[in-house]
Amino acid sequence: MKKTTVLLVLVFVAFGAFAQDILVLKDGTRIEVVLESISDDEIRYRRYGQVAGPLYSKSRKSVAVIEYENGMVEQFGSTKAVMEITDRNLIGYNYFDLVTLNFAFSYERLLDEEGTVSLYLPIRVGFAQDNSYLEDPNVFGAGLGFNVYPFGQRKVAYYTGAMIHYSLRETYVYADYFDEPTQSWIYESYYDNHNFLGGYVTNGMKLNFNDRLGLNFNLALGFLMDLNYDDPDSQQYYYYSDRTRFHALGEIALFYRF
Repeated sequence: MKKTTVLLVLVFVAFGAFAQDILVLKDGTRIEVVLESISDDEIRYRRYGQVAGPLYSKSRKSVAVIEYENGMVEQFGSTKAVMEITDRNLIGYNYFDLVTLNFAFSYERLLDEEGTVSLYLPIRVGFAQDNSYLEDPNVFGAGLGFNVYPFGQRKVAYYTGAMIHYSLRETYVYADYFDEPTQSWIYESYYDNHNFLGGYVTNGMKLNFNDRLGLNFNLALGFLMDLNYDDPDSQQYYYYSDRTRFHALGEIALFYRF
C-alpha cells in the first residue's frame, strides 16, 4: 500500500513539473506546450506530452496570447513597443547646408530625463565667398536655441522652438557717384564682411532609427538683420540686400546620441 501511495505522489509531481500551457498564435492556432523561456524576441517551448522531445521557438510577434496552466492569461502585441531613449547628448551633421555651400554641425543637449526640453547650438562654416548665386554668402555662423518636445523622445519625435543666430557674411556693395576733379561718373563695387543677427521660430521632426542614430528635419523661419548696414549717402552707395529681410534656415542632418 505504501509503495502504491509513493508511486501516485511521484506521478502527480511529474505532471506538476510539466504543467500544460497554451500558445494562441495570431492566426488562431492553439498549441499545447511546456514553456521553457520567454525573451524579448522569442518564446521557447516543448510540445506538451513530449517533454523529452525537441525544443521549439516562436517569434513573439507571431503569438497573440499565452494561457498559463494556473489560469493567468498574457496578451502580446496589444501595445506598441516604445523605443527607450536615455542618452541626452546629440551631435549632427547637416547635409542640406551643402546646398548653400556651408559645412554645418550642431550639438543638442536634452535638459530633463523625459527629453521634453533641449538646448540647441548650430555652427556653420561657409565656403561660398564671392559666389554669385548666393545672397550675402555665409563666412561663419553660430546660434543658440531651445526646443520643446511635447511628446518626449520616441521613434518619431516632433519639436518646436526658437533660436537666435549670429553670422558673418560677405555683403555686396556698389556705388555710382560724380567725381568733381575728373568731372566724370565713377562706378565701383566690392565685397565687405558684415555682421548679421537673425531670429527664428523652428519646427522640426526627429526620426530615430534606434537609440543612437537618427535623422533630424527642421525649418526655421524668421528675420535676418545687417548690423553694419549704412544708409546710402545721397543715393551714391547701395547694398544688394535690405537691412532687414525675411530669412529661412533648413536642416536635414544625420545625428548620433551619446
